[in-house]
Amino acid sequence: MSGAAGQGVEHVGLPKMETKSKPECCNPVKKSGPVTMDHVLLALRETNEERNLRIRSLFNFFDAANVGFLYYAQIEKGLSALQIPAEYKYANDLLKVCDANRDGRVDYHEFKRYMDDKELELYRIFQAIDVEHNGCILPEELWDALVKAGIQIDDEELARFVEHVDKDNNGIITFEEWRDFLLLYPHEATIENIYHHWERVCLVDIGEHAVIPQGISKHVKRSK
Repeated sequence: MSGAAGQGVEHVGLPKMETKSKPECCNPVKKSGPVTMDHVLLALRETNEERNLRIRSLFNFFDAANVGFLYYAQIEKGLSALQIPAEYKYANDLLKVCDANRDGRVDYHEFKRYMDDKELELYRIFQAIDVEHNGCILPEELWDALVKAGIQIDDEELARFVEHVDKDNNGIITFEEWRDFLLLYPHEATIENIYHHWERVCLVDIGEHAVIPQGISKHVKRSK
């Protein structure tokens, strides 16, 4: 999993890229039919065994005391260790959505079920945004999806959005980067929710005493 979600972002110009280009790091999935875990594995270039190991490692990261369950305190501590600022930690919501039997704790099977459902959900919306089916999200594709959802966004704000998710700074968003940005987001991953989640991240990044970028201030009241 990628590093902290709360790293600062800078203002950059919108990367110039031809819509029909296919950067080498993109990984288009040549598999038809409804989205299944096979699509996710192909998009991530993982085997099922590698994916299971990754999820087990993430569970163990949260379960630092090796008790076999995750409670609120462990989830909160794990998010803090990932340097996710308190303003948008979803520890309680994450506990609730993972805790299928409502016993106040999350075992590995519940955690993995959440990961399965979330990665499938994230791939579906990733695929919907990737209208060119290049295996990556181009800035103009993200802009189109946001505008279709009724969200006003200018080039500068879009560039900040892309830069925050695009960890290798090549101007596009791979599914792995998309997944890492949203994997621990416990709410439904609609384009509107994803945008408002990013707004909160950006507001934390710039600090409460900084000037709120104009593009964000248009939406911040209704996103709280």
